Amino acid sequence: MLCGHTHIPRRVELHSGRVILNPGSVGCPAFGDAAPFPDTVQTDTGTACYAVVRKTSAGWATVFRHIPYDPRRMIEMVRAVDYPNWETRLATGWLT
Repeated sequence: MLCGHTHIPRRVELHSGRVILNPGSVGCPAFGDAAPFPDTVQTDTGTACYAVVRKTSAGWATVFRHIPYDPRRMIEMVRAVDYPNWETRLATGWLT
């Protein structure tokens, strides 16, 4: 099962043999929200993350890839739409 929105790369193997996989985040490594309930996500990295999954004879194999990228263009975009404090989030994966 593939899922997202938490932005945290993670793979969980269930006792049933099923796998739950969140491939990570490309461009939003930290955020906080107040609705519908207060939550904070911080990944401690400004890298883009994705997962490569392949079927093997032993089951599903997953490799997470973390790719450094220059967040300056994304920072310019969030400034243009007046998202305060996103510079640090995009560059470091931490909230200010």
